[in-house]
Amino acid sequence: MMQTTLATPRKTQISKVIWFFFLAYLISWSIWGLLLIFPDTMGEMYFLVIFGAFGPFAAAAILTRHEQGKEGAKAWRQKVFKLRGHIKWCLLAGLGLPFLIAIVHTTVYAFLYGLPNLQTEPPWYWLFPAIPVNVYIAVIYSSALGEEPGWQGYAMPHLLKQFTPIMACIILGILWAMWHLPLYFTPLWSGNESLLLMVLYTSPLAMILTWLTHKARGSVMPAVFLHQATNLYGDYLLETQIFQQPLVMNFTEIKTVLYWVIAIFLIWRTRGLLGYGETAVEDGHLP
Repeated sequence: MMQTTLATPRKTQISKVIWFFFLAYLISWSIWGLLLIFPDTMGEMYFLVIFGAFGPFAAAAILTRHEQGKEGAKAWRQKVFKLRGHIKWCLLAGLGLPFLIAIVHTTVYAFLYGLPNLQTEPPWYWLFPAIPVNVYIAVIYSSALGEEPGWQGYAMPHLLKQFTPIMACIILGILWAMWHLPLYFTPLWSGNESLLLMVLYTSPLAMILTWLTHKARGSVMPAVFLHQATNLYGDYLLETQIFQQPLVMNFTEIKTVLYWVIAIFLIWRTRGLLGYGETAVEDGHLP
């Protein structure tokens, strides 16, 4: 049975998690609330969607600065944004897994409805190389960069001190999905999934992102790239950029099933630890 060595009392650990989610919700919902207060200017205020997405990052930065001081906050930022030594995980997260999901989605569509026609004007192969470019350039202003330093860089390490990795991911997944709630009341929300479906896929996605984060020794950059890539690859399938017709068939359902398949494989492969045991032993969290 997994045991942890707590540096602070259990109540203190739980209070940190509560304060984090309270601040993340407060910051994001306050910004997104402007979209509801001024509905006539929604077209010009789309940038608020991205600004609001930085609520988790801001909450994590504020609490880390309060708990660890200036030097501790600096060390935290260096750790969570570290790229050196983790390029292979960033490539897997930003290109490998999203392309796998996209291929499965296209294959299922082709099996049920026939092969889709490729775009000819402009030729599809002109647009195809833009996918990795968009994934890696757009990440600097993406919602993923605003979210993952909070979810994986702060909330998950504290949750793992109180719960098993699987339970921690389920808790994070539910709270992560509910964090999006105000966006469902605005026409600017680009998501085409129901809130229920989001709850169903954020937990397995949290498991995948947690595994990637531990493989990267606490760097959230692989999680950022996978988060960003999964936001983008759907645009290429659902819009007429590569194919002449959008592949609108069961997009969210297929994505949800694939997240669970990958998550279950990782649970089996890591015996439910999702990589936590590998880094925790090295960092002294496990006996």
